[in-house]
Amino acid sequence: MAEITQDNFRSLLPVKEANVIMKIKRDKKLTLKEAYRTFFASEIYRQLETEKTKRWWQSAEEIFEDGK
Repeated sequence: MAEITQDNFRSLLPVKEANVIMKIKRDKKLTLKEAYRTFFASEIYRQLETEKTKRWWQSAEEIFEDGK
């Protein structure tokens, strides 16, 4: 298995991001657009975007709960 680095871990994120966004949408009763904006403006997203935090390893549920 290849080593996960800042350069290659981005391929792991789209499905996880989508699941977190849908959880935000349902939990906060937002439109999809509002949920996207909320997620992409959050600290949890900035952490997810950084490989060294290892947030990419967590489930969408754990990421969502930590971001509440």
